[in-house]
Amino acid sequence: MNFLKAIITCIFSVAFLHCFSQQMIQGKIIIKEKEDLSFVNILLRNGADSAIIKSITPDTSGNFYVTISHYQTGMFIEVAALGYAAEIYQLQPPANDTFNWNINLTVQERELDGITINSKAPLIERKVDRVIFNVANSISSNGSDVFELLKKTPGVQVSHEDIGMTGKSTVSIMIDNRLVQTDGEELEALLRSMPAIEIDKIEVISAPPAKNDAQGNSGIINIVTKKKRRNGFNGTVTGSYEQRTKGSEHIDASFNYRKDKINVYGNSSINRNRFISLQQTNTFYPEQQQNQTLNQDNRPLYTYTQLGFDYNLKPNAVLGFRYTLGTLDGKTDEDYDNEVLHIPSLVKDSTILTNAFATDKGRRNVFNLNYEWKIDSSGKKLTVNADYFTRKGDKGRAFKTSDFFADGNSTGVSSDNKTFGTIKTAITTVSVDYEMPTVFAIFSLGAKTSFVHNNSDNVFTTFQGMDYIVDNDKTNTFDYKENTQAAYISAQRSFGKWDLQLGFRGEYTQTKGYSLSLSQTNTNDYFNIFPTAYVQYKFSEVHSLNFNYSRRIDRSSFWIMNPFRIYSTETSYEEGNPFLQPAFSNNFELGYTYKSIFTMTLFSQHVTNLITRVSNIDTVSNSFNFVSANAGTQTQYGVTMTLSIQPLSFWENTTQVFGTYSKFNSTFYNADVSYVKPSFSIETDNTFTLNASQTLSAELGFSFTSAQQSDFDVQRHFCNLSAGIKTFLFQKKLIVTLDAEDILKTDIWQMKNLYNGTFQNSYFDNRSLQLALTWKFGNRNIQAKRNLNKNSDEINRAN
Repeated sequence: MNFLKAIITCIFSVAFLHCFSQQMIQGKIIIKEKEDLSFVNILLRNGADSAIIKSITPDTSGNFYVTISHYQTGMFIEVAALGYAAEIYQLQPPANDTFNWNINLTVQERELDGITINSKAPLIERKVDRVIFNVANSISSNGSDVFELLKKTPGVQVSHEDIGMTGKSTVSIMIDNRLVQTDGEELEALLRSMPAIEIDKIEVISAPPAKNDAQGNSGIINIVTKKKRRNGFNGTVTGSYEQRTKGSEHIDASFNYRKDKINVYGNSSINRNRFISLQQTNTFYPEQQQNQTLNQDNRPLYTYTQLGFDYNLKPNAVLGFRYTLGTLDGKTDEDYDNEVLHIPSLVKDSTILTNAFATDKGRRNVFNLNYEWKIDSSGKKLTVNADYFTRKGDKGRAFKTSDFFADGNSTGVSSDNKTFGTIKTAITTVSVDYEMPTVFAIFSLGAKTSFVHNNSDNVFTTFQGMDYIVDNDKTNTFDYKENTQAAYISAQRSFGKWDLQLGFRGEYTQTKGYSLSLSQTNTNDYFNIFPTAYVQYKFSEVHSLNFNYSRRIDRSSFWIMNPFRIYSTETSYEEGNPFLQPAFSNNFELGYTYKSIFTMTLFSQHVTNLITRVSNIDTVSNSFNFVSANAGTQTQYGVTMTLSIQPLSFWENTTQVFGTYSKFNSTFYNADVSYVKPSFSIETDNTFTLNASQTLSAELGFSFTSAQQSDFDVQRHFCNLSAGIKTFLFQKKLIVTLDAEDILKTDIWQMKNLYNGTFQNSYFDNRSLQLALTWKFGNRNIQAKRNLNKNSDEINRAN
């Protein structure tokens, strides 16, 4: 009897424990614009071998639930649907007996055994605070690169070595929310090394939200790479040769390796450029005119290396580290020919010849430590970033000047000078960001602090007797410190056809600059609020209207606040300005989108204390110089329109039209001046797929920009014709590209100062022919590195 009681007791105990050890998994699948969600697959998998424990089917509204007898370590839920990115949710021992999630699925292209399954998002989307170009849905992404894609991106203007937005003085380039810390030829080389097939979308943010630094009268272009999920190793190697007047070479390699909790990534590039630039500057004095020509042989060598890793501390928390090393080794030969003419006869009086050799070496290190914690399934997230940046640059210049009479005989006047200097920069930044979805709205808040220290010196020497003697009047040391503390909060809410977003960012800045030669200290201490507001109204699925407002601040780069002079010749130099004050801008935009083929934006911008580079004429010494100054106020009104169509199945066309009305007011030259000028530009880019397998394509592009106002200067019209051909080989692992730029040699930079008549005419060797080969290797379906790090604004100003 006692034995029977024991058996019965055990049976009931096991049944009791079994009932109370059962746990519930429940949730809701959310897919925008989908009503029947029963097509979604939900799989409960074993953590040890990923074996399927249970398969779950949601109801038509997306609700699902299932019970499990007992929790096992490593169990996870996989949610997948055809045409949508899979989502993985790790089960953790709960405080109660229920796992409860809201799961959002997003559209994503996937490849299965060479077959592309694509539930297409629109080619162009307008969100409440940005315009999105979905690259994967464009045939031009086939065999292209990121630099070429930007030419087809709404609102973006691209020319050789220059990327801009209408109405914005500068543009920041980000890759996966990380600010790229290069510009000019180095930036172009980096973007050309990135295959378009690896890009998911390009976000154009003309009015950056409160989360981003308020620095810069600039927009942001964020290039978002595709995210993949399998373990493995992959990479890309690119080599190119570009022929301008001289030849240039570029080699780039990148890799990504993922194994369970660890993801390691890196890239490295070497870019050896060589180009000849021809520049002409005409200056006018009361009794003479000087026509100076400059022939430059530029030979910069850039290297860029980045290595990083992410480690999953737990399924919802990742710790990452990244190190970046960049170097520059530049050499330039310069020949100046300055012809002096009498006014008004324009008879030649004399000639001043200068021969120079310049060197520019730099090395920068960037250390980044980051942490991301996805607190729960509702979307709460904490992100922490810490950056430390150092840069040391050494510049040197040796130049000899000789004067000659009109008949070519020497006047006996000559000089031999050398200048050299070192710039050291150290920047520390720490930021914390927190996202908190609630029933009322999605809140974001955060804080950032930065510490900047820049020290630079410039030594000017003149050869006298047997040695070079320091000229103390032209030698200086400048020390600059800047500390900024910032905090922000923003809220986004959607209801019906409306999307609203409102944000406020406060920044408190303290600066101190000290000039040794002037024995002068300049300090600033200011606090400002920068509001942002966005409103979007969707009339229907094909029509939407957007409005946004933002206030921005533009702080000068550290080096242009250094008051020392950099001499090109004995009669021409450039100097910094320690008295520069920040500029402020108010920006308004009204945008309209029709389907995914047409966007239009009306904008206005008002800038006070505009920081710009202006020319000065010294009528006493018959010399000229350039200096940065708070030159005045600028108001712009304009429109941008983008049309993306596919006239034929093999032909994709993107045409953009930009129109601007600019007004500039200034008292810089001790006189009230006002300049007004309308301008426009048009760009058209065409991609032609030449075979059914889409392994051969051609491109043809043309752009024209009319004369336009730029503070005191008017830039004359210019245009550019480009063409290219691309092919895939060896099962699309090898991409061969041949591109021609500025075929007609018409991309010429010409400026005239409306106040003093100074005229500049420059051609930077833009006509080129480039052959590039890209080889892709490894497993292309691994998960890419995370989107982290936003502490790069100060670093960008240091370069």
